Amino acid sequence: MISNDFEHNRQEATLKFLASYFDNYNLGVTPERYLQMCAAMGDEPDYSKLPPDFSSFPSYVQVAIEIFNSLPDTYSGGTTPLYVGKDLSALPTLFDIFKIEDDEKMKVFEVVRFLDNRARKQAASQAEKANKRNK
Repeated sequence: MISNDFEHNRQEATLKFLASYFDNYNLGVTPERYLQMCAAMGDEPDYSKLPPDFSSFPSYVQVAIEIFNSLPDTYSGGTTPLYVGKDLSALPTLFDIFKIEDDEKMKVFEVVRFLDNRARKQAASQAEKANKRNK
C-alpha cells in the first residue's frame, strides 16, 4: 500500500506542475517554443526547464481539465459582475459522463478545485487592476 504522505506529495507536485503549465501557456511558452528559442540563441536545451505539455499529465488531470471547462461559471451580482467560481452541482453527473472511477474522484476533484481557485484569484486580480485604472 502507498503511504498517504507519498500520495499527498505526488498530488502537490502534480498541481505545481499544472500551475507551471498554465503560467507558461499564458505567456505563449510551449515546449516547441522553448526549443526554438534555445536554437535561435545557440543554447543547448535544458530538458529539466522544458515547459510542461498537456500530454505530460496523467489522464486524471487531463479529464479534470475537461470537467472543469464543462462546469458552468458563477458570477457575483451588481453592476460589475465578478467570477466567483464554478457551479459544482453538475460534478456528479460529469463524473458519470466521463466514467470516473470511485478511487479517482477525489484526485479529479482536487484538480478541479485547484483550477477553480486559480481562476477566482485571476478574476479578482483583473478586477482590482480594472478598479485602479478607473480611479
